[in-house]
Amino acid sequence: TDIVRQMVTRWGMSEAVGPVTLAPRESPFLSGGAPAFGASKPYSETTAAQSLLFRVENGARLRNVIISHIPTRSNTARAIHVYAGATLENIDIKKVFGELAISIRTAGIVNITKMTSADSADRHINAIGVNTRVNISNCIFRNGRKVYRQNGGTTYPTHVSMTNCDISGMTDEVFRTDSPHSTATLSNS
Repeated sequence: TDIVRQMVTRWGMSEAVGPVTLAPRESPFLSGGAPAFGASKPYSETTAAQSLLFRVENGARLRNVIISHIPTRSNTARAIHVYAGATLENIDIKKVFGELAISIRTAGIVNITKMTSADSADRHINAIGVNTRVNISNCIFRNGRKVYRQNGGTTYPTHVSMTNCDISGMTDEVFRTDSPHSTATLSNS
C-alpha cells in the first residue's frame, strides 16, 4: 500500500487527480528528515480516490493557485472543499468537468477575492453548510450553469454578497436556492 499511496500522492499517477503532488516533500536539510507538513498528512485518506485537490478549513487561507483541466470519468471533480470558513484569494480555475469548482461543506464565513473560474460543467460554487455567509469580490465567472447554488430542497439560510464581479455565459442563473431564508446581494456585477 505504501507504493500505491506514493503513486497517487507523490508521483501523481491517479487518473482522477492527475499530475498533482499531495504528499509533503521530505528534506533532511530543512526539516531534520521529517515531512515538511509535520506528522499529519495534508490530505484526507479518501482524497487519493477522489478528484478533490484542496481542503481548506477553520479560517485557513488558500491563495495564488492555478487549477486547470480536471478530467474525471464520474462527473465528481471538485477542486476545493471549504470547512468552517476560509479565505480564497487569487485562485484561477479552468475546465472543471465535474459538478463544481468550490464546495462549501459546513457553516462559516467564506471570503473569495480575485478568483477566475471558467468553463465549469455545472456550478462554480456550491454550498451545503448551515448558516453560511459568502463574500465574493473582484471575481470573474465564465461559462457554466450557475455561479452559486445552495443544495436543493434545503431551508437553512445562506447569505451571498457579490461585489465587482464579471459574470457571463451562465445558462441557468447566477444564484439559486430553495430556501426562503437565503439572500443574495449583487453590486457592480
